[in-house]
Amino acid sequence: MQGFAQTDFSDPAVALASAVAIAAGFTIYALRSNNRAREAVDPLNGFFTPDRFEAEIEATERRISPFKPRGAVLHGQIDHLSQVRTLWGPDTRAHAVRQVAQVMRAGVRKSDMVVQTEGPEGDGSFVILAHGASEDEATGIAKRLLKTIGRTKVPGMGEGMRLTASFGVAARRLGESDEEWRNRADMALAAARASGEDQIMTASEWEEVMMLPAPDPIADCEAGEDAAAA
Repeated sequence: MQGFAQTDFSDPAVALASAVAIAAGFTIYALRSNNRAREAVDPLNGFFTPDRFEAEIEATERRISPFKPRGAVLHGQIDHLSQVRTLWGPDTRAHAVRQVAQVMRAGVRKSDMVVQTEGPEGDGSFVILAHGASEDEATGIAKRLLKTIGRTKVPGMGEGMRLTASFGVAARRLGESDEEWRNRADMALAAARASGEDQIMTASEWEEVMMLPAPDPIADCEAGEDAAAA
């Protein structure tokens, strides 16, 4: 540090050499950053690898201020993917997954991360980490993705047939663990799929429904008797 402070930048040769050294340093830094990014992305589908994705999930707790949105997880799944395979074969099913993957890559923000979580049964699942997004913002992302998926034609599918998908959305809460956060998104997705196809369910909506009091069987019975008497 002392030697650098004593460098005479009034000398043109020294100034030029210093500029070249600084530029080289930035170039090396950029190359290393690009290499790290390439290592973190699955070359087969362009999604981030599960390990890198999990690391980013954990990092949101440390990186983001508790006074700002902490990010949201969107857990999505292609609707009726098994029927696509049954009706049009495994090649069409593979085309469907690739088409949705392209929509995911093109439809999220630059700061967001996508990982394919498709299990051994081929359920066509994917998870998006929307950095710094509120539940409403993440829901807007899901709506845009569903709209695009609905317009996407899949090679091999019948004329006029289109894919749909469903999403569960959960914004991270202060002090919430990674597992709790992901579980709320999973439950919201299950609720979305239970309500039909091409659906979005937020964790807060699902939790609000779960908090409703159970119906009173006696009141329901009396109401039925009154209706029969009328």
